[in-house]
Order: sequence, then C-alpha cells, then structure tokens
Amino acid sequence: MENSPEVSKPVPGGSPRWVRFVLTWMLLFVVAWLLFIGPWGDPWHNFKGTIKEKSTAKMAVETAGAISSFYADYDRLPINSPDADWVGTTGEKNGLVAVLTAAEKPDGKLINPKRINFLDGFKPAKKDDSGKMAYGIDDVTNPWDPAIYDPWGQPFIVIMDTDKDGVIANPLKSWGALLLRGKKGIVYSTGPPNADGSRNTDESKFITSW
Repeated sequence: MENSPEVSKPVPGGSPRWVRFVLTWMLLFVVAWLLFIGPWGDPWHNFKGTIKEKSTAKMAVETAGAISSFYADYDRLPINSPDADWVGTTGEKNGLVAVLTAAEKPDGKLINPKRINFLDGFKPAKKDDSGKMAYGIDDVTNPWDPAIYDPWGQPFIVIMDTDKDGVIANPLKSWGALLLRGKKGIVYSTGPPNADGSRNTDESKFITSW
C-alpha cells in the first residue's frame, strides 16, 4: 500500500492560520495607532492647525505684497502718515483694504484712481462657528470698507513705512531692536487665540510676512 501523505492535525483549541494572521496585523495596527496618538494628540486636529497656519502666512505675505505693488504703481503708500510709521489692522475702518481693493466710494478723492484690485484672488471670508467672519476678505458686511481676517476671525496687524526712512521697527520684542529694511509694509497675525478667545501674546506663535 502506498504511503498516504501526512495531514497535519489542527491543534486542539487552535485557530486557522489566516485567522491568526489577521489578528496579528490588527494588534500591530492598534499598537501603532496608540503610539501615534499618544505623544501627538489628535493627528487630524494637528494637521488642520498646520493648514490654518500656512494659509495665514500666505495671506500675510500677499497683503504685504499688495502694499508694495501699490507703492510701485503710485509711488506712495495707501495711507498717508508722514510723521511716523503707520500702524493699524485690516479690520478697522481705516480705508486700507478699501484702497487696496479699489472699493473706495466714487464721491470722494480716490487714492487708487486706476481702480486696481491689488488683493485680487483673495477668497471670500465666511462665518465661523461663532458667527464671526474669518478666513479671507469680507466685502459683504460693508462693501465700501472691506476687511481681511485670519482663519481665527482676527484682523491682521499692519505696519507701513509712511515716514519714508526705509526701515520699519520689528514689532516682535523677542527680536530686540532689529530693524526691517527696504520693506514698504509688514503684516502679521498673532496666531491661534488663547483658550478664552483673547489674542495670543506668545510671539513664537505669531505668523508674519517677513
């Protein structure tokens, strides 16, 4: 009689090989996920934060670029303040954003007579969960006086070299008395607000155009 091939008998109480394989990979996946979340928190939350910070930096750089482009076209800045560098925000009713977007009322003296929208391409701001306008340019609330807000609903802070001395004092105290040279305007956001909604004062979290 020919020898019959040996067939391994299942171990009593054991599981088929494919079941053990699947369970092993599931265990490895769970361990890897816990290791990832443990030190870093919610990875999707952190990823969204990074997107907001990159978008904020882009908006700051583009706003500062619009100020420089305005100067290149008109040989002057959007706001006149010859005695000192002008400091304001993109949310005040100061006319800065209106001038840069050519949203000035036609019944007054036009500072942007060529009607150039130096902020063309900015996405429209939308209301966030708290009802504040955020993440872009708001030209709906007041079409004659639009505003620009960062992703947290805060206006950007702007400093322009209106005294024409070729320098702007760095507003970050941690940088000491460093002067920024050759810039017509600088723009920055103070970054994610504090837990109570107040502006952040930790300069390491500021997002700047320079």
